[in-house]
Amino acid sequence: MSNPLILHVIFLLFIVLDTLVVGQDTWCGKYYRQGEKEVEPGGRYRPPELSPDPLLLFRCDTEIKPYIHGEDKVANVVVDIGITHQNLSGSFPMLDITPDRQFQVTIHTTDDGHTLAKETLSLGMKQPISFPLDQIQPRSSAYEIQCRLRVLPRDPTTKPVVYQMDSVESIIMDVETPDGTAVTRLYYLPPNPHGHSTVKMDVIRSVLLVRDQSSSSGGGGGVEGTTPWKPLIPFGFYTSFDNYLAKNLSILDDAKQRGFNFVHPVPTFGNMTALDLILDRMEELGLWLVYDMRWHYKNRTAVTEQVERIRARKNILVWYTADEPDGWGDELDAPRRTAEWIEELDGYHPVSLVLNCNNYHLSEYTRSTDILFTDVYPIGINATYSAVYHTPCTPSFGVCGCDECKGRGVEDVSTRTKRLSDMLRWTGQRKPIWGVPQAFGEQSFWSRQPTGREFTAMTMIYFIHGATGISPWIAPTTAGIMDAATRIAKALPNITPFLTHAAVTKHYPKLELVLSSTRDESTFATHDQTGSTFSPVSEERPINGIVAAQWDTPDRGSLLILVNLLDRPLRVSVSPTNDNLKTRRTEMLLSEGVEIQEKQVEMGNELLVDVEAVGSAVIVLT
Repeated sequence: MSNPLILHVIFLLFIVLDTLVVGQDTWCGKYYRQGEKEVEPGGRYRPPELSPDPLLLFRCDTEIKPYIHGEDKVANVVVDIGITHQNLSGSFPMLDITPDRQFQVTIHTTDDGHTLAKETLSLGMKQPISFPLDQIQPRSSAYEIQCRLRVLPRDPTTKPVVYQMDSVESIIMDVETPDGTAVTRLYYLPPNPHGHSTVKMDVIRSVLLVRDQSSSSGGGGGVEGTTPWKPLIPFGFYTSFDNYLAKNLSILDDAKQRGFNFVHPVPTFGNMTALDLILDRMEELGLWLVYDMRWHYKNRTAVTEQVERIRARKNILVWYTADEPDGWGDELDAPRRTAEWIEELDGYHPVSLVLNCNNYHLSEYTRSTDILFTDVYPIGINATYSAVYHTPCTPSFGVCGCDECKGRGVEDVSTRTKRLSDMLRWTGQRKPIWGVPQAFGEQSFWSRQPTGREFTAMTMIYFIHGATGISPWIAPTTAGIMDAATRIAKALPNITPFLTHAAVTKHYPKLELVLSSTRDESTFATHDQTGSTFSPVSEERPINGIVAAQWDTPDRGSLLILVNLLDRPLRVSVSPTNDNLKTRRTEMLLSEGVEIQEKQVEMGNELLVDVEAVGSAVIVLT
């Protein structure tokens, strides 16, 4: 058995070596010092090209990661079969496919070719195919799963055409190669041998599933779980450790009282005794832990020491590896190698990283993680001239604190996050996004702190564009930001059931700018990503300065989140898109500078909303 003291000494040595940075030549692939040359950094992901002819889209994903032996009896693979005019990952020529056409989907393992399930499906998104898990054996490594699509002929005597498409890699099939192979992954693990903490990921809803930390079950210890899994929207701060958290345990009690549900201690962890006390107190309070290995995630020995030390804790939520690897220019496969190693050590908790750049090897880095954090820090910057290096900032040169931002404040968060969400959708990557709102300033590139209203707006923007977790950088922060965060955390228990509802339909409601006597009838977006037709719309800037999204449920009504991105007040009318919704009551869960009134119209209710500069609101419609 390894000596824990020796391992810890090695671990501290790795910290010292990894933090002795000689200098960073580029950021996001760009030079930024005076006298350096301007060179196109490359590594940009280009949006998919449009196709003049309709294409058939075929994707499949396992619904849950991981499934646990002794607890889960059935697995679901979710299949998308749609029509698109974009060359998306998983799209290929239709060959006379019509909406009434039927398809045969076969799911089998690549190890031995064993068929797990076979179903006949029509056009449609998120169609589940179920099969018993007793067909395979639990193991610590993932199963490779093939999804095979067969377009059924109208004439039974006609030989069908066979395709196989990947839910992960971008492949356009050659119709002359009917035996092409594509792979997705299924995790079917033994019961957690390290303790009672297991965290699952609902891949389709892009949300984490957890059990009460006080439960004696949890998918581990050989005990079949009896406590139900519940979706969690994590909300908690990156929190400075050595000079803040390690000196005051009561910070954790304050976080719990404010409604935060996790804490992310930021290394280095200079005092390991203090770290143990902090983690013990977090367990006592029921605060989830995001464990950070940023300074040494590429060193397998250091990663092993920490994972083995932490994995038995009942409150471990997520492993955090690379911190802004796109900015630092880490090897493209470094995060992936670490994630795969952590899966070997502990496949019972997801792995995460954060990206900072606008579009630098975006697709490559996002494939290296279960959960993707994104940090966009636009408040108090000069977007065109670096206050630190006294050089200009362009798409191919310079560092101004917010990569390729336009100096539009919270609107930059919306533009950047929407682009990231679009890229994941285009490439077929279903994974949770966690937003990192700016909670700092008056340093380096950032001349001021965000206001509480700006902080709330940034958080709501992340939700609008698909985030299912929020982790502001960094505590300690201002009283105004902390108070705003508290109001969000207190509203979160009422927001979560909408964002994570199993039967939710997300829409972008019709918005009309109301002027003194005229209206702009333009809409922000009306595309529906849940139907069989898949044609994402990408607006360069939001219509009327407002971004909004609506989540419709069959049993709870609808949730509406809207944000004014501009620094001036707006009046806007919002037309809810739930055809079955007859709005008789509105409940304001959260408001930062927003007032609403209902106006009866012929087809239901229209909301007339006054939104102050950078105002935001969360409204329940029933």
